[in-house]
Amino acid sequence: MILLSLAAAASVAVQPLEPAAEADMRCVAAMLFAIGDAMDQKDDKAVNMFLASTSYFIGKLDGRVPGVDYRAHIGRLSNSAAFEKQVRSEISRCALEAGNAMQAVGKAAGSGAD
Repeated sequence: MILLSLAAAASVAVQPLEPAAEADMRCVAAMLFAIGDAMDQKDDKAVNMFLASTSYFIGKLDGRVPGVDYRAHIGRLSNSAAFEKQVRSEISRCALEAGNAMQAVGKAAGSGAD
């Protein structure tokens, strides 16, 4: 899985980010986990949806914490037993947030065409 590969590469201990950025980082890690699952199931539609969601959260994080060390933070989360227990609920929470944001953008783009 993508998440496990990144976790193995992370060797530096890092502290959690401030709460809003930490929530977004949890979404990046959860979306990577979901991508791995979807790839295992050969579900290309789900892979694409989770990739788009991952991009959304990376954009948010880059705005909040420029230069954030994704490898270290994803590794920290993937090595956390608590995160492992919560990853399914994180996937649901994050997919809903990203989906709502993408729908809002789609609506705004559709209403602005004159």
